[in-house]
Amino acid sequence: MNHVFWGLLLIFLNFNITIGDSMIGILPDFAGFILIVLGLKELVEESAFFTKAILFAKGMVVYSIIFYSLDLFGLARTLSWFTTFAGIIATIVSLYISYNIIQGILDVEGKYSVDLNGENLLRLWKPLAVLELLAYVSLLMPMLAVVFIVASFVLTIMFMVCFYTTKNNYMQI
Repeated sequence: MNHVFWGLLLIFLNFNITIGDSMIGILPDFAGFILIVLGLKELVEESAFFTKAILFAKGMVVYSIIFYSLDLFGLARTLSWFTTFAGIIATIVSLYISYNIIQGILDVEGKYSVDLNGENLLRLWKPLAVLELLAYVSLLMPMLAVVFIVASFVLTIMFMVCFYTTKNNYMQI
């Protein structure tokens, strides 16, 4: 669970340096997805939901490497319509991965009769998923997009704090 936590944290932390058309990701998403894959491999015996998420997480490693390269060489801006569409698909896939992780945590709770904070994670995940999608849809209205992005950021922090508790509780099983 430790790898999954740190992977999610790396994905949620986006620090970039922009030089002309090039953008260098200080904490690349593919590193986060690699950690998630490693963590899910450790958890596959616990729940089938973790197994479901692995293939998609591996796909996101490849996707992240490709788009990291496009950003690095300044090609993402010339393909803006494509990168926006791909970003929406990547967001949906990432939400699917996180949903399966939460469902796996709920399975582990039932399996060991422990509280891993799964219900709280799911309760935070639902509005976070809606806000993430609304942020993309509202890109045509930048002021509205800012509201959704800020709200999403706040919920992401709350989600990660909750997931930290989950990780710590799991480590005590």
